[in-house]
Amino acid sequence: MEKILKNYDSKTVILFDSSYDLKTLKKIMEKDESIIVSLDYNSHKILSDRNIKHHISDDFLGVTDLLDIWKKSFSLSQWYDNLELSKILEYKGINIGKLFYPEFHYHLLPFLKKFVELIFLCDKFCDSKIIAPSSISDILSLLNPNVEYIKVEQKSENFLYDTVKFQITNSLSVKIPKKSYHKLKNISEQALSKLLKNNKNYKNQKHTLLIEFDPIKYQRLFELSPKYDIQFVLFNRRRPYVWNKKSYSIIKNSNCLIARYLDVKNKQIEKSIEIGKEQLKKKLDNLLEHEEILDRFFSNKKHSFWNGIKPIFIELCKKRFLEAIQEIELADQVIKNSGASSIIVLSDNGFNEQIMLHLAKKYQIDTLLLQHGMYWETIENKEGNIFIGGDFPILSSKFLTWGTQTEKYSKKCGYAEKTNIIGSPSHDTLFKDNSNNSLVNDGFILLATSSPQQNEIFDLTVDNLEAYEKIIKKVCKIAINLNKRLVIKPHPFQEERDVKKIVEGMDNHVILAKSGNIKDLIKSCDIFLVNDFSTTMLDAMIIGKPVIAIKTKNRHMKERPEIFTSGCCVECNINTLEKEIKEILTTNKRAIMIEKGNQYVKKFMSNQGNSSEKLLEFLDSN
Repeated sequence: MEKILKNYDSKTVILFDSSYDLKTLKKIMEKDESIIVSLDYNSHKILSDRNIKHHISDDFLGVTDLLDIWKKSFSLSQWYDNLELSKILEYKGINIGKLFYPEFHYHLLPFLKKFVELIFLCDKFCDSKIIAPSSISDILSLLNPNVEYIKVEQKSENFLYDTVKFQITNSLSVKIPKKSYHKLKNISEQALSKLLKNNKNYKNQKHTLLIEFDPIKYQRLFELSPKYDIQFVLFNRRRPYVWNKKSYSIIKNSNCLIARYLDVKNKQIEKSIEIGKEQLKKKLDNLLEHEEILDRFFSNKKHSFWNGIKPIFIELCKKRFLEAIQEIELADQVIKNSGASSIIVLSDNGFNEQIMLHLAKKYQIDTLLLQHGMYWETIENKEGNIFIGGDFPILSSKFLTWGTQTEKYSKKCGYAEKTNIIGSPSHDTLFKDNSNNSLVNDGFILLATSSPQQNEIFDLTVDNLEAYEKIIKKVCKIAINLNKRLVIKPHPFQEERDVKKIVEGMDNHVILAKSGNIKDLIKSCDIFLVNDFSTTMLDAMIIGKPVIAIKTKNRHMKERPEIFTSGCCVECNINTLEKEIKEILTTNKRAIMIEKGNQYVKKFMSNQGNSSEKLLEFLDSN
């Protein structure tokens, strides 16, 4: 609360967001003297660009408030654990409410932040007239019955996983509805099964189900599997099995089987799905008959916000409950048909991964969580790693880490008995390629952007959102000053902020690489930059490139991961970035950083280039 001015004596407070235009705002402002509060980043930018004095809703929250919201969002997203509700939500031993808790959290967190802001705002301006857009009437009506509303169009909620990014060419991708994506996927799988008709299921081999694996990323693992008498069965519901010649070749040559929906689809399964959907519709009705429980549960600062979150909650439940039935029935059949003795997942909290992990317990099948990236390895961030990343074996029976550092972190967090060191099969090819000395410096700076995320509390603040844009623009200007080309590779997450708009009007020095493999770009760059933190830092160190991490956002954490404290990369703010780049380009600092990077990689990653063999040996011996 330290940002709030003490002497607010205005009779009118106008809440402005991007649901209505500036023309409407100015008309309201003409009537009497007022204070304007922007409710989102876009409205703040609109007002700032026109030099209109205003406050931002973040002003009503201090760091402690934000941390409280962050912690509260985790517990609220686990509404399905309520004893009375969990009985209603069960289907074939699976709590279906739990399956989509990361997605619910993604939508809940910004709602909760805004709700707490409005609580403080209404308290601060209890004697003032408040004018607000009708889009937030569901929230404000719970706090102040005397608000005057500006009628605006109520936009329908677009849920995180309602659409899928579909790559048409290397440079062109479109978002399509999930239903349409699955239709296209089923058609492509029919064609693929004909092309792979010579692939055989060897009954005497150990069968392992791989869930949502990219065959190119894990190329060496697939290629070596026949030598170890391991029969892989790939089960991808979110990602395609094959999308180019290379992925097809890997699947075919490894004799990997694909688990298709059409292979298990029959009248009995379809009937089970329809019966299950009818049961779930009744369960949802039954759930809503317990509104008094939900009303009590969804509250904060002694204020219930159930009526505000209710439309999002119900719509998301309707969609995901019905999807859950089909996915549970399908996964059950795939497990039965595969004869799998083990299942490997890359995340413990994905929708389909959770289903598989629950069913595996029913069939007494070993489940292995394979580390998929570098984590912010601090005790402070333990809950975030569990909740958002699915990085710990909550459901899985074993956790296979990249090296001793993550093993130690896992043990500190309470998973000592489940943890084993394997290495990173996804980096085997990179280690092998790097040994060929095919490295080139093509004269450009590479920036990998990690966009602010809606499921991270401090990423929702205007300060961090502004910093993200300012840093990208500043890096562009630095590259131009140094007469260096800049290539920007946005994070592949489908909700990534549009970097293209941020760099509009920049010189031809700036190239936006939306598609393609970032590792190929890293191999050719002079210097590799990241904003904040990314697994790609490790990739660059393996390849032998100097890494600079630009401080972009304040996480308000006391602990920092070892990658920042070991000196293997430069961590700097935007004001000292140009100086750091010049030093790397003109002094022996480049060689020193590359050597320190090599030392860190040796410490962080075990079985370099041979992790696939270690994983296959592990599967063979268990």
